[in-house]
Amino acid sequence: AQVGEAAPPAASRITAAARTNNFVGHDPRTAKRMYFPGRRERLFAFLYFCEGAPIGFIWWALPAYWAHTELPVDHATAITAYVVLPWSLKWLWAPVVDATAPRIGYLRWIIAMQLAMGLALVPVAWLDPAQQFYLLAAALVVHAFAAATQDVGIDGLCMTMVEEHELGEVNGWMQAGMLLGRALFGGGALLLASYTSLAVSIGVLVAMLWSSAVLLATFAPASARAAVRSTSDAQPRPRLISVLRSPLLWLAIAFALVSGASFESVGALLGPFLKSAGYSLEQTAWFQLGPIAAAMACGALFGGRIADRFGHVRVAAASLLALVLVNLALAGFETTSINSSELRLTFIAVMYAVVGVFTASSYALFMDVARGPWQATVFSGLMGLTNACESASARTAGMLAATLGYPAAFTMMTLPSLVGLAILPLIRRRN
Repeated sequence: AQVGEAAPPAASRITAAARTNNFVGHDPRTAKRMYFPGRRERLFAFLYFCEGAPIGFIWWALPAYWAHTELPVDHATAITAYVVLPWSLKWLWAPVVDATAPRIGYLRWIIAMQLAMGLALVPVAWLDPAQQFYLLAAALVVHAFAAATQDVGIDGLCMTMVEEHELGEVNGWMQAGMLLGRALFGGGALLLASYTSLAVSIGVLVAMLWSSAVLLATFAPASARAAVRSTSDAQPRPRLISVLRSPLLWLAIAFALVSGASFESVGALLGPFLKSAGYSLEQTAWFQLGPIAAAMACGALFGGRIADRFGHVRVAAASLLALVLVNLALAGFETTSINSSELRLTFIAVMYAVVGVFTASSYALFMDVARGPWQATVFSGLMGLTNACESASARTAGMLAATLGYPAAFTMMTLPSLVGLAILPLIRRRN
């Protein structure tokens, strides 16, 4: 049931029981569980920290900084739109990463892209967004291209190094690292820039990326430096088109397109929703950087562990159902006469904790589906579809909220997630 996968080398083979267990749960006696992250967990948490740091800086800190330089809002949003494009289209060049991995490995791609990411950020320190708009946009797009390619390499390396029955826990640590990077180089870099200058914040970020590349080249585990998932001579790499014929892949595509609608809609509306409820910009900012980030990180760590214990599909289904119920509870609360700030924020924090569980388990599920010679390509495509779900959910939820109000929007946006919930049993049977 692995999409387009030929038999891996003997060192990489996993028993048929383990391949089934990643969907439906496994015997805890087959794997020792640790309360603290092991070497692989630390490695991938660090790699996703390096991925989340520039995202937090470019998507969170820069727009806020530019707002205080009186850059027109349409210029700031245009740059953001340009930067998102490489992340949405990374599946187009992901086959190059997959095709070259048996010869050079995923780790070399990661190191090269981290060096390129830092190099592309250097001119941003002195470019004037008002006077040199297109040069600034070009530099950030080059950075985004390198960052998206780094992401392809990281995910390919993860699927190569990590056994399928441990993907949930590793994904939990990856999400925690991503959130920490976003917070430190989003809000943290903005605070540093306010006390010093933007160039200092950029210098710290570039130094972190280049130090990471040096550390990975020098101290990365030998298994990471040598990790490839090549096929044997008797079973050559299948054509990419053959991968697309898998019914399991198309079920995963449908799930990626609809499952996140319930919580993505709340996330897109959160700022305006809290403003309408009387919260200040500062209160909203601290709530997003503190309780929301902490709840999601804890949920991801917990969700990854239980997903490996009880099965990726089972935990994805349970957490998706919980997200629908929390959305409905929040919508119901807003229709009552109760005006409790603590209760409202509690609903939202609980939702983001469950989001952490869902992302860790569902991303592990996507890796289950993607594993094979074209694994980074398939996983990149599935993650791109989750971005499409986020975009469509934000647009639809905004229109619903403007015409029918927030409770109706929260309620109606649970319907696509319920469709995703109905797809999960089909995925489990296909495996």
